[in-house]
Amino acid sequence: MRRLGARRESGQGLVEYAIILVMVAVVVAVILITTGGTIKNMFSNVACSMAWGQGSCTVQEGG
Repeated sequence: MRRLGARRESGQGLVEYAIILVMVAVVVAVILITTGGTIKNMFSNVACSMAWGQGSCTVQEGG
């Protein structure tokens, strides 16, 4: 028969993994928010270069 203490420890481990996952998600969200405009412009420039050959289309700066 399983002891009640072992079950509680297993649940505690699951909660710890969930907290770590939430913290990683928050960090990723902050990074994407702060660098989102720059990444958007880079992808737009690449797409523009592929479509026009020399990148002659205009891309708006900023977010």
